[in-house]
Amino acid sequence: MKSSAREVFTERLFGPLETATGPAVVGDEVVNYPELLRRAETLRRSLRAAGLRGGMRVGICLDPSAEYVIAISAVLQAGSTALMLSPSWTEREVGRCLELIDPSFLLTNGTSPQSIPPRAVISTPLPGLSVLDCRRDDQEPSLPQDAVIIFTSGTSGVPKGVVLTGDGLFSNVSAVREYLEVSESDSSPLFTPTCYAYAVSQVLVQLLAGAAICPIKHGLRYPILILEAIERFRLRGMSANPTSFKILLKTAEREKLDLSSLRYAMGGGQFLARDVVDAMQRRFTNSRVVNQYGCTENSPRICYHWVRDNEQPLPGKSLPVGKAVRGTELIVAGSDGVPVPHGEVGQVLVRGTSLMRGYWNMPAETEARFVKGWFQTGDLGILDPEGNLVLIGRLSDSINVGNEKVHPGEIEGYIQELPSIQEAAVFGASDPLFGEVVEAVVVPADGVPLDSGDATLQVREHLKHMVSAYKIPRRVHIASSLPRNLYGKLDRKRLQEWVAPGPRAHGV
Repeated sequence: MKSSAREVFTERLFGPLETATGPAVVGDEVVNYPELLRRAETLRRSLRAAGLRGGMRVGICLDPSAEYVIAISAVLQAGSTALMLSPSWTEREVGRCLELIDPSFLLTNGTSPQSIPPRAVISTPLPGLSVLDCRRDDQEPSLPQDAVIIFTSGTSGVPKGVVLTGDGLFSNVSAVREYLEVSESDSSPLFTPTCYAYAVSQVLVQLLAGAAICPIKHGLRYPILILEAIERFRLRGMSANPTSFKILLKTAEREKLDLSSLRYAMGGGQFLARDVVDAMQRRFTNSRVVNQYGCTENSPRICYHWVRDNEQPLPGKSLPVGKAVRGTELIVAGSDGVPVPHGEVGQVLVRGTSLMRGYWNMPAETEARFVKGWFQTGDLGILDPEGNLVLIGRLSDSINVGNEKVHPGEIEGYIQELPSIQEAAVFGASDPLFGEVVEAVVVPADGVPLDSGDATLQVREHLKHMVSAYKIPRRVHIASSLPRNLYGKLDRKRLQEWVAPGPRAHGV
């Protein structure tokens, strides 16, 4: 009998692991691959005995842990669809997502949200894992090829379930493993929120290579734990956004730790400044820096770029994020979907084997994101003379200052070069003459006393020789943190609402 596409995906991902003997998870508990596969099979059988069948969805709401890796493995090997949730979300947020996608079972290390009372709690010999039966008679089945559903907010803020297929996931994670050259010795810390596409991708890349994951349960809340894990377990690869790297580097300055085991440090999710790259290379002495870009809808990696020694960005731009990964094509195009000349700003469009099947039960929203067969990412960029993608900002975030457009990401990248500033967010404030003017909110670096007046002077002085006058923030506000939605994205609407009455000295 001919195998289905889903069975082929499972075999390609998990088949080689049957002969793997090394560690799959390191940390407080070390789990070797034979034990990982045994525990995953135990969970899979428990779910099957409770009634799990093909086409059902299983919610996974776990912190970074061995149980998280086991849960993903068991659900995918069962031929079911994993719905990724976060234990850091409020009960209301988790409940809303469960209502939208309606899983049959929920895997947690706690209890079910009150909005989704389970039919039963299933007994399993795996400690630290609760299995809740949430089945109803009228649940809509997933398609056989659906492997993972991950929430994203998009521009509207309304949660959308991105449906990724087994083929799409395998295409993407195998391409990532290829360009990172991940082998069985390349253990990696996992501290990204587990509901993100990147966390799922990282786990699958490590599994595909027979390499180990080191879960950091508290994420970035205690950066010293991440650095200590690198030293203790001689971890080889690390991925984080530039703000996280700045926090880790600041912590590393105060500690005498051996971080020489890292061979790559991968940034993404924000603009990567040259000074951050230099600091990474000084502290992670044997590591190369790779800049990458992606979106949930592309499983998630789109392109990557190994940053060269002393490589400088184009004037007024950020470091490139490079060329498309194997299996993905990209262009920079105008609103008509036609590519623009190199060096001109346009929207980043992608197509290829890694693209989502669509948004769960949102056919109109799915169709609206495509033009001439290309997926519209909503991100703005240019192609440099070498054909590398350089990101500019989000299409929806553009600020209209008179007849001029300002892309917040460009200005945020420059502001974050200041050593006194850890994070920055730029937005458009209402103005009777120009319609909008640029303003900013910054989070001071740890231990730096900074008020709004000082910050405004520093930022304006720093930017005056870098960007045109209309791009320089008129006023800079101070915050202890930036507002983010449950998907980790900067919430600019809340940012504008927060500063509307005037600057405040506390967090958003």
